Amino acid sequence: MPEGELCALFGPNGCGKTTLFKCCLRFLAFHQGSVVLNRRDVKSLRVEEIARQVAYVPQQHRPPFPFLVKEVVLMGRTPHLNGIFGAGAMDKQKAFDALRRLAIDHLADRPYNQLSNGQRQLVLIARAMAQETCLVVLDEPTSALDFNNQIRIWQVMREMAERGTTILACTHDPNHVAWFCDRMVVIQNGRIAAQGDPMEILNHRLLDTIYGGSCSVGQTGELKLVLPREVARRSALDLE
Repeated sequence: MPEGELCALFGPNGCGKTTLFKCCLRFLAFHQGSVVLNRRDVKSLRVEEIARQVAYVPQQHRPPFPFLVKEVVLMGRTPHLNGIFGAGAMDKQKAFDALRRLAIDHLADRPYNQLSNGQRQLVLIARAMAQETCLVVLDEPTSALDFNNQIRIWQVMREMAERGTTILACTHDPNHVAWFCDRMVVIQNGRIAAQGDPMEILNHRLLDTIYGGSCSVGQTGELKLVLPREVARRSALDLE
């Protein structure tokens, strides 16, 4: 992945997306192939070296202890410190700046585990921002969120990419891929089925292969839109 690219890892349930993420981050051991991060095999890197280069935003995160939001975001600075208790004024400022960039600084003194799903997801993204890595990996960042928060989080990822952060996001929603991503990698049965510009490879044939004929791809202007086939038949969109 080149610097500043927003890439979607796309595919049906059970195809291996999350497992691939966990192998890339060394949460799982793998016995074939290799993962290369900035020209180095991740197996040769210490955990703290990986953490200085890659931030991870999980699909869900509910810690049992009621950390405050500002404490959760400050944890993103840990790879640069000797533990969270070594955080100085600069680290606290970076954490606050991340909260402010996402317009959630008003939540700083709220217990993280009392927030809504959308708010918690934004806090985790703020933690990744405070970590200041060249790559951010997000696993289903908008699952179980309302439409407004889904779009807000994708816009945040788009802004991060435009500022030079490389982002790899796992998603099930082809419309989010078409609207926000520079590239998509399609996984099926543990293999890459297609990859490239979403506007070029996101088509009826590809979705038929993945979803067995349940979707159609329409277009309005330069924007692609994936619809359930029955809905597409009743629409006025240009269908592929």
